[in-house]
Amino acid sequence: IKNNSSNFVFSLFLYITLGCYFSSFNGIRQNISMAISFYSIKYIKSGNFLKYFLLIAFASTFHKTAWIMIPLYFLLRLKLKFSYYIIISFVLIGALAISPILTNFLLNAFYSKYIGTSFIRYYIGVIPILTSSLFLILGILFYKNFLSQDKNNIILFNSAFYLFCINVFCFWVPLIPRIAEYFTIFITLFIPELFSSIKNNKSKNFLILLTVCLMSLVYLYNYMLKNGHGVLPYQTIFKLYN
Repeated sequence: IKNNSSNFVFSLFLYITLGCYFSSFNGIRQNISMAISFYSIKYIKSGNFLKYFLLIAFASTFHKTAWIMIPLYFLLRLKLKFSYYIIISFVLIGALAISPILTNFLLNAFYSKYIGTSFIRYYIGVIPILTSSLFLILGILFYKNFLSQDKNNIILFNSAFYLFCINVFCFWVPLIPRIAEYFTIFITLFIPELFSSIKNNKSKNFLILLTVCLMSLVYLYNYMLKNGHGVLPYQTIFKLYN
């Protein structure tokens, strides 16, 4: 994050309030996989597919969900017309009509061992749907400034769009939050970079304050009240075995 963020402190704040930090307490294998995948973003920017592929292949040895990052090498780099983003959204809306069929297929093809367990009830919540929608709206409002600042910012915009699609249109997919986490971590770069592209200082400062307040409330609700990921109060392995 430090090497890619335009505002490291803000990115760190988002990393914690978005749940990436607490998620790493439990899903250790997947988070190692995600960290390696996230590191490989520099090869998406430079266009070095071979090094990118090798890193993702290495990440997959920790968790097989890393393989979803292979097609994203191409998808994140695409600068699409807004009409294509709308078409993708409508296709995903259409998939809701056959969601029971798709759910059975996905479970039998990839997660058969989870059938009949509580894991298949692991769905996207309302808060991720609302926050990802807000992030995408901000991205659309300042799209021109954002891309004019750095052509590689299309990678971050696309990641915000795909996170929105996953949270809003694919919430019904069992275990989809595991996939969403690969995109969520990109928000830690997307929002600071987006705000840095805003030329009006009053608008910029207002949006920063609004985001800090909003994400602080999200953090308090998810982790102080609901104890998301079940990590509070934190217990070491030594305390567990006493």
